[in-house]
Amino acid sequence: PGGVVAQPIAPGSPSAGGRTPYWKDSIFSCCDQIVPSWVMSCCCPCFHYAKIKRHWRLEILGLKADNYWGSCIIYAIMMFLPWFVLGLSGIIGIFADIIALAAAATRTWMLGKMRMEVRKQRYYYGNGFEDMFCSFCCPCCVLAQMSRDAFQYRKGMDTCDCAEEFGCTGGESVEYV
Repeated sequence: PGGVVAQPIAPGSPSAGGRTPYWKDSIFSCCDQIVPSWVMSCCCPCFHYAKIKRHWRLEILGLKADNYWGSCIIYAIMMFLPWFVLGLSGIIGIFADIIALAAAATRTWMLGKMRMEVRKQRYYYGNGFEDMFCSFCCPCCVLAQMSRDAFQYRKGMDTCDCAEEFGCTGGESVEYV
C-alpha cells in the first residue's frame, strides 16, 4: 500500500525484452539479401504473401490465416488481373481500365493492411499512410521486408519450410550463396 504500482507491459512492446521499435531492415534493403526473400518476393509474390500472412496469423479479406491456398489465389488474381484486363481494353473499353484499377488498388490495400497488422503486432513505429504508400510504390520490397523480419533469414544457411505447401520433405539445410 502506498507504493508504486507496476503496470503490465504488452508482450513485444519496445519496453519488453529489449525489442527494437523499428523494422529489422529498411524497406529498400531487399538487395542486401537477394536469396531467398527478394527472389521469392519478385518471382513468387502470391506464395510469399500467403506464407507471411499465415506466419503472423492475419485475417485479411475474410480469409483466415491458415487458408494458405485461398490467400495465395486471391493475391495472384489481384496481381495478374490488371494485366489481363488491360489486354482486353480494345474490346471492352474504359470498363477494362476500371477493373484493372480496382484490382491494383485491392492488391495494394491487401499488402498495406498486412504490413500495418505486422507493424502493430510487433509494436513498430509508423502509420497506415506509410504502409499503404510503401505497398503502392514497391510491393516486392514490402514482401521482402516482412519476410526478413518474420523468418530471420541469415546469409549462408536456411531451412526449407515448404513441406506443407509443396510436399517436399522439409527441414533439410539449403545453402544460399
